[in-house]
Amino acid sequence: MKQSHASKVSVLAFGLALAGCGGGGNSGVISTLPSPAYPTMASVVNGSYDLQTAGVAYTASATTGFTNGSGEAFGSDGRIVYNATSDTFTLIAPGGVSQSFTAVNLVDSGSPTTVAFVKNVGSTQDQVVVTVPLTYAMVTVWNRLDINTNVSASRIQIGGSPTQANHVPRSGSATYAVQVGGAARAGGTTYNIAGSSGTFSANFANNTVQTSLNLSGTPSGGAGSASLGTFNGTGTISASGPGISGTLTGPSASGVFSGSFFGPSAVEVGYGYVLTGAAFSAAGVVIGTKQ
Repeated sequence: MKQSHASKVSVLAFGLALAGCGGGGNSGVISTLPSPAYPTMASVVNGSYDLQTAGVAYTASATTGFTNGSGEAFGSDGRIVYNATSDTFTLIAPGGVSQSFTAVNLVDSGSPTTVAFVKNVGSTQDQVVVTVPLTYAMVTVWNRLDINTNVSASRIQIGGSPTQANHVPRSGSATYAVQVGGAARAGGTTYNIAGSSGTFSANFANNTVQTSLNLSGTPSGGAGSASLGTFNGTGTISASGPGISGTLTGPSASGVFSGSFFGPSAVEVGYGYVLTGAAFSAAGVVIGTKQ
């Protein structure tokens, strides 16, 4: 698996797919990353690594969409681990839930920019999609599907070379060019919302962030694109590290986001988000590069 895992994940392209709906789809210190202080993911995936993560957790169902969203802060013990000696890829959630994958669990992701795993244990199926959309960050979407109920305990984890605590800017501001990916459920229809637009800015002097998601999507099995609404978010930057977190609101749903800055001087940002409303829900990831 080592050669396949390294060659696919090292492609720096944005190809996140959410398989969540019913199977359809500390302080910034990382002790086991190699030198230099900010190795690129293209170099990291060629050997063993142990990456702290930030992101979101939620429940995914083909009937109810995305619910029970919560943020998982950077440094809360979520991790992405690869052991080159045993050729084993492991995801660890805050609280200790984990799953490991080997070559036998690799499946065709349908994209040259992603790696996908599926592992069945009893009535549980773990589905994982891994991509490297940024120079300094890796994204995983992990769905733990109960085959009997067709409901997934899901999470989006973003890890990599986080901006070290003493390198996070604490003055000035910055805007980021972002890409938005994910899936949505509206009116009984599932939408692929990869390619939606958004904004992200950071006021480092005030330790605050602002973001917006202008969601649009293509219905599953259909054609054309539908506008799904605009959602605005505000949040904070951790005073002791690179983590970010906040809330999102819009006309049809509200939710949370959680992520981190990556690379020197917070040159990149990534966060997972979950939105839940009476007739609309969505989950996905936003990644960006400082302008």
